[in-house]
Amino acid sequence: MKQILLDESFENGFWIHHTDGLVTKEPIKKVDFKKTAQKLPSWKLAQWCSRFNLANGLETVWDDGSYEYSDASKSVRVWKGSGKISLSLIGSKEYLHARREGEGWPHILIEQEFEKDYFLHEIEEVVQSVDFTLTGFANMMSPSEQNQLHTAQLQWFIAVQNRNKQSKGYGDFFWFGLPFWDYPRYDYPPAFTAQDGGKEENTGKFINVVDSKKFLDKPIKLGERTSLEIPVYKWIKEGFTLAQERNFLKESKWEDMCLGNMNLGFEVTGTFDVSVMINKIKIFIKEGKE
Repeated sequence: MKQILLDESFENGFWIHHTDGLVTKEPIKKVDFKKTAQKLPSWKLAQWCSRFNLANGLETVWDDGSYEYSDASKSVRVWKGSGKISLSLIGSKEYLHARREGEGWPHILIEQEFEKDYFLHEIEEVVQSVDFTLTGFANMMSPSEQNQLHTAQLQWFIAVQNRNKQSKGYGDFFWFGLPFWDYPRYDYPPAFTAQDGGKEENTGKFINVVDSKKFLDKPIKLGERTSLEIPVYKWIKEGFTLAQERNFLKESKWEDMCLGNMNLGFEVTGTFDVSVMINKIKIFIKEGKE
């Protein structure tokens, strides 16, 4: 099988997104490990809806050679060349009150666009491979203010996109998601299918999240290392069919659809402090027509 993520060992730094996608979708800063990166970054850091901006944050080089980029609520620490990266988000710094319906929520994500057009009808299998440890969680909410709006989610999304330039639906896509952790709402994050929304800045695209019981043998627990190799091709194709049944992607065919981009990390909709160590992240494809 072929591994398709670029720079999976994190050698070349990151582009940093703005906190507000309505201002710009383009990166606003490059971090290059104090100019030691040899190439332009393949990875991006997304920090949507945060009150603070990593582009204005601190860069710290630790004794173990790792590089940390941090602001008042977020931290990204990278062990250059190792494939290890830690992400943290301090919800208690982000929220001035318990989040209400319709209000945005902070993210900290690593993202990457796929280098080539990997058309799914020319692929036999897609395997998402990840090794991580949930390293921190603190509930900073009182029982009286906490409800089902409030959670901390660790999840991995792929945008499945029409990249056939001859198609009327060129550029359209849907979100395919693997949910690892959704606490304190669930032990096993359930399936979820809906239009992207819930806040002012959203894509409006169809979201298809797989039931975590299909790939998790046990719930994700704080401090326990988790290693997963998840074949997802069948679920991606089912997601495309379901999207069309829900009146999305009406100008697209399965033969138009590619792996477009991916993101992995936290979305925190309640006053929770969270952190994770990602030890490995890879995506493999098995090429060969159906």
